Amino acid sequence: MRESSLPSNRDIVRHEMDNGLVLLVRENHAAPTVVIEGAIAVGSVHEIMRNAGLAALTAQMLRRGTKNYTFEKLNETLEEVGASIEVSAGRRGTSLHGMALSEDVRLLLDLLAEVVQHPAFPPEQFHIVKQQILSQLREQMNDTRAMALLTLRTLLFPFGHPNARNILGDPKTVSQLRPLDVAQFYALNFTPHGAHLVIVGDVKAGEVIAMAEDAFGSWRGGEMTQPEMPELLRAKEIHRHRVVMPDKTQSDVILGWLGVRRLDQDWMAVNVANTLLGRFGMGGRLGNTVREKKGLAYYVYSSAEAGIDVGPWLAAAGVAPQNVRQTVKIMLAEIKRLQEEPVPGEELADSQAYITGTLPLQLETNHGVANVISNMEWYKLGLDYLLSYSDEVWQVTPADVQRVARKYLDPDVYVLATAGPVSRARR
Repeated sequence: MRESSLPSNRDIVRHEMDNGLVLLVRENHAAPTVVIEGAIAVGSVHEIMRNAGLAALTAQMLRRGTKNYTFEKLNETLEEVGASIEVSAGRRGTSLHGMALSEDVRLLLDLLAEVVQHPAFPPEQFHIVKQQILSQLREQMNDTRAMALLTLRTLLFPFGHPNARNILGDPKTVSQLRPLDVAQFYALNFTPHGAHLVIVGDVKAGEVIAMAEDAFGSWRGGEMTQPEMPELLRAKEIHRHRVVMPDKTQSDVILGWLGVRRLDQDWMAVNVANTLLGRFGMGGRLGNTVREKKGLAYYVYSSAEAGIDVGPWLAAAGVAPQNVRQTVKIMLAEIKRLQEEPVPGEELADSQAYITGTLPLQLETNHGVANVISNMEWYKLGLDYLLSYSDEVWQVTPADVQRVARKYLDPDVYVLATAGPVSRARR
C-alpha cells in the first residue's frame, strides 16, 4: 500500500473543541456514506465491585430513550434514513458507532449528541435491558469457552482488580442495580474530556466540524479521575482452576500470562511473536501442531491483549475432554521452542508480511479507517503513526521474538483455566 494513501496528518483534520471533545475527520468521496467512531473515557474500571456491570448497563441505556426521543421514536427516525447508532462499554472506554448516508450526517450527529448528552433512562427500558444482560450472563455460564476466559482473568489478576471482572458484571451484582445507579454513574463519569469522535466519509471537513460543534458544543463536564489500579505481580508458580460443566462434550483450555500495555516498547515484538505462535495462517505454530499435525483441537489460537493497562497473553484451544492434558503439553512445548530456537528468517518474514498485509484490508472501508484513526487517538500514537508502522513490523528480529517470549511466557510458571466435563482419562 502506498504511503501517500495511508491516513495521516496530510488528510486527517484534528480539531479540539472548547469542552475537550476531540474531532478527527478524514474525507473520502468514493461513496455517499459517512461513518462515526468514537470513545468516551469511562468503562468498567470506574465501577466498584458491588456494582459490577454498571458501566455496561449504563452504556446500553444511553440508546434506550432521551429527553426528546423515546426508544421507539429514536429507532424510527434512524430507520427512516437507513442510519444506525450503537453504544457499548469496555474496560476503559465507552464506544460510539454511527453510520448514515452523507446527506444525513447532520441528523446523525444531532441524534448521537442527543444520546450522549440527554439520556432519560426510562424505567421500563431499564428493566428490559437489565433482563437482557442477565440472560447474556446465563448464556456465558453455559458456554465452556466463555467460562474458561472469565476464569483465566480471575487467575491472572488479583481479587478486586477491575480487569479480573466480567465487563457485564455477574448475576448477583446486576440484579441489585437500580435506575438511580445508572443515572448517578452517568452524571459522575460521562464527560467530553478525554472523549473523541472520528468522522470518515463523503463530507467536507470544515462543514462537518461546524455541525459537530453545534451538536456537542453544549456538552459540559470536568476531567475524569482515572482509578488507581492494584499492583500486578507476575505468577511465581502454576495456578490452575477447572470449571466443571458435566453436560458438555467439549473442554476449553487456556494458558495465560501477564503481557504488555499498548504503549510499552515491547508491544510490536510481542505482536509479531504472538502472530508466529498462534495467529498466522491457520493458527501459527499452535495451529500447525495442535490441530493440523495432531488433530486434537476444534480451534486453537493465541492472543496478546494490550490496552491502556496490561492485558493477558494467552494460548487457547477447544478440545475433546480426554485431550486436555496432551494439548496443554504441546502448547507449552511450542512456547518453549519459541524461546529457545531462533525463528527461521523465512517464517518470520511470512508473519511480518501477514501483519503488514492486513492493514490495507482494514483501510478498505470507512469503518476500518475510522476504527484505525480512533485507536491512534485513544492511545496517543500520533496522526502519522501508520507511516512508520510497516517499518516497525519489519524491524522485529528473531532475537526480539526470543527475548519477549522469554520475558513474558514462562512454560514452567503460568495460569491454566479449563472449562468442560471431567474426562475419564487421567488428567
